Amino acid sequence: MKIVLNNNRITLRSLESYDIDWLLLVENNTENWKISGTTKAFTRETITSYVALAQENISTALQYRFVIERENIRVGLIDLFDYDSINNKVGVGILVLTKFQNTGVGDSALRLLMEYCVNQLKIKLVYANIAKTNLPSIRLFKNNEFILTPQKASKNHFDKNILLFQKKW
Repeated sequence: MKIVLNNNRITLRSLESYDIDWLLLVENNTENWKISGTTKAFTRETITSYVALAQENISTALQYRFVIERENIRVGLIDLFDYDSINNKVGVGILVLTKFQNTGVGDSALRLLMEYCVNQLKIKLVYANIAKTNLPSIRLFKNNEFILTPQKASKNHFDKNILLFQKKW
């Protein structure tokens, strides 16, 4: 299912096959691994398969990735993950390429995606896990009325270096 969302600053669109080379560069940039948790490079085959499956409905795949574009230039990615239609909640992650940070792109993308979550997906809670050291991301989510929420330890674990931000409607 292809999705395109627009506002006066940016476009969020579904991944396409012509994004594979660009996505390989972004995903395999070790500077980005600090925020994504990636520990090894992706192969072209893996990325190609991922892009082919990226067209699945969020209800089936439980995740959806958007390319952020400004003036037809790819400037980042914003993801929905852990989609839960029963409890109407979803996680969000964002990556804005370094040269486009501090330009309002992240703010525009997050606001546009939140409108989609509330109006189309009927989401009541969105959360983001952010490294304590990722001050630009913390600022972005705070500026968009996400609230720092205490985490409870679980069987799985919880990382004391990760902050949980939530926004409810």
